Amino acid sequence: MTSGDMSNTGYALTGFVLWALFLALMQAIRTYLVATGKVPANAFHARQCQTSPPGVPSGTMHNHAAIRRTMQNRSVQSSLERVV
Repeated sequence: MTSGDMSNTGYALTGFVLWALFLALMQAIRTYLVATGKVPANAFHARQCQTSPPGVPSGTMHNHAAIRRTMQNRSVQSSLERVV
């Protein structure tokens, strides 16, 4: 290993530090929005995306549930088609 190469530990620590800085930035943005009164403090929800277009459900759980419902509907439809 040469002096310019990073070890796996170096990459992991760099990623951890960047992730921590990203979270701190997100918290700073939220604090700014609440402190300036642009967004009420209770307007932030864990499963709500502030940037999704109207009518489009957001969040992993919503998408996962929609995919599951679609797959269940398809399996029921195919079961009915086999019976008929």
